[in-house]
Amino acid sequence: MHAIRQYKPGKLVYERVPEPSPGRGQVRIAVNACVVDRGDAPIPGHAVAGVVDKLGEGVPRRWRGKRVAVHLGPDGGGYADHVVASVEALHKLPGALDDASAAAMVGIGRRAMGIVEVAGLVPGDVVLVLASGDGIGPLLAQSAHNVRATVALTDGASIVGGPVTVVLDGVGGKAGRAAFDLLAPGGRMVHWAADPALFTPEQLRERDLSARSAADSALANLSGGLRHLEDAALTEAAFGRVVPTVRTFPLKDAVHGIPEIGITVLVP
Repeated sequence: MHAIRQYKPGKLVYERVPEPSPGRGQVRIAVNACVVDRGDAPIPGHAVAGVVDKLGEGVPRRWRGKRVAVHLGPDGGGYADHVVASVEALHKLPGALDDASAAAMVGIGRRAMGIVEVAGLVPGDVVLVLASGDGIGPLLAQSAHNVRATVALTDGASIVGGPVTVVLDGVGGKAGRAAFDLLAPGGRMVHWAADPALFTPEQLRERDLSARSAADSALANLSGGLRHLEDAALTEAAFGRVVPTVRTFPLKDAVHGIPEIGITVLVP
């Protein structure tokens, strides 16, 4: 089979590799979709969707031929024709949900669900979303609308939508700090950027603000963990409440450059 490996940052290699064989409690998946990672993982590809085509020891036969999605965890490996995964990590896919959308929701949608849970959005909130180019922004905006919150628009100086009660900050730095300054008294700041906005506990107290992290480690500690967030993301997409906008790109061509904006999904 073929797979893509990254031996140094920015250098992807499409090469022939041995086919993986599932061990006890694992299945092999013929990959139909894999979300592009925005980073330098040595073995990229953490969220995939496809069809179970081989069973490891101890896996019930009912899994063969099932359409599934799965997050492969920190080891990745999804930029490939086939992957192996624990049967306990699989999500069966409904017929209404296509593979590209399913992979997107397991990969990026689970973070969106976690951010919304950490923020505790309620009807009447005015939410300012600062998101990078990974496509999570529209998922957060849809989730906010679903709880009858208002998504604020800003040019960096003024706000359309009313006093901001919640900032969802995936950008950080100066932009995140500017958004922090727009929060109304009693507002909430939820952040997950690698370079978070800088503010002090005293500044939070003075304005009766709160700040919470939505980094991966924080989301893993939520009730139900990451599995719960993946279930929620797939359910929202299956019912059309939160719909990812994805672009597909051939796996073999990914070594020549992958679009940097939005949710990109590699396909065979």
